[in-house]
Amino acid sequence: MKGLPYCFIAVSAWLMANVATAEPAIQDARQLLAQQPFEVTRIYQLVKPELRLSPAWLQRDWHILATRAYLQLRNWPKATETLLAADASLTYGLSVAELALLAGTLSYQQQRPRNAWFWFRCAANFDTSPHTRARILLNLGVMASRQQQQKQAHDYYQQGMQLAEAHQFTDLLPMYYNNFGLWFWRNQMLGPAEQMLRQALYQHSRVSGPEAQARAMLNLLVVLVSSRQWDRFIRYQSEAEALVKRQQNPDYRLLLQLLKGLHQLELSVVNNTSSAGKQSLSAADTEIQSADLIQLASQLKSGALRQSVSMLLSQFAVDWQPAEPVEQTEQFLALPNTQLQCQNISY
Repeated sequence: MKGLPYCFIAVSAWLMANVATAEPAIQDARQLLAQQPFEVTRIYQLVKPELRLSPAWLQRDWHILATRAYLQLRNWPKATETLLAADASLTYGLSVAELALLAGTLSYQQQRPRNAWFWFRCAANFDTSPHTRARILLNLGVMASRQQQQKQAHDYYQQGMQLAEAHQFTDLLPMYYNNFGLWFWRNQMLGPAEQMLRQALYQHSRVSGPEAQARAMLNLLVVLVSSRQWDRFIRYQSEAEALVKRQQNPDYRLLLQLLKGLHQLELSVVNNTSSAGKQSLSAADTEIQSADLIQLASQLKSGALRQSVSMLLSQFAVDWQPAEPVEQTEQFLALPNTQLQCQNISY
């Protein structure tokens, strides 16, 4: 039990003794969401048999909380299942914006940007709490940036960050720092990018789990590699390796290998050009290294990450353009009750 927060120990003991009463457990489960989503899903499974006898609002809140936890764990079948359960509760007062926001997040994670764009725009159509509004703006910024609408992305990020800072949404601020940092990097403003990403890493280490920390660390390394700050890259490398090793995300491992490969490629080029009359690396060897990097990049699954890697490789004269995945119409995430509230949004 060492290392677990007191609220989790207390809730777990209480649940086992009382066969899981749903209402008292949900407040404690919410406190676990940011850093221990797996424990949230575990408690959800314990209370689930009782939910059908619980008030509709409590069923709704549990389904939403479980969906957010499953999305953090990237357990898409379970997230879809709980989203459908939440959609069935829509007539009992569930916020359409909240459900549309989660549907957009699920679609984005599953590489369905058209669906995600639909659901995020749907969510933006409704009055929400400041926290939900800030989450919506963050995701709209991500989608606009992915579609190369950089000014629109900047405006979304700026509005959302101002909202998050005004209300001190500590769970959202590191996400804004992270995405704003990437925005600065994509627009070739490396100094502000590094500042934002260093802040993101610091904030994530305080309020987020290891997955978010690993993502922020890798984004910072991308900027350091892009600006050829090799001493600082090496300084962070072992910490990055430890964070990535704890994750089940193969894209993180591939990206770290790519960054290390670019470091080696740069060293090889420097050695090649600085050796007077006695070259240590041939042009053919450089091409082989480039081919290895392209092979690694081709294995990446995330569309957004593939875009970023393509841009990074081009800065090292490695030409690789990722093929955009073809999105099939039948992949649309169908949530009947929520869709009825979004009929004015074009797909």
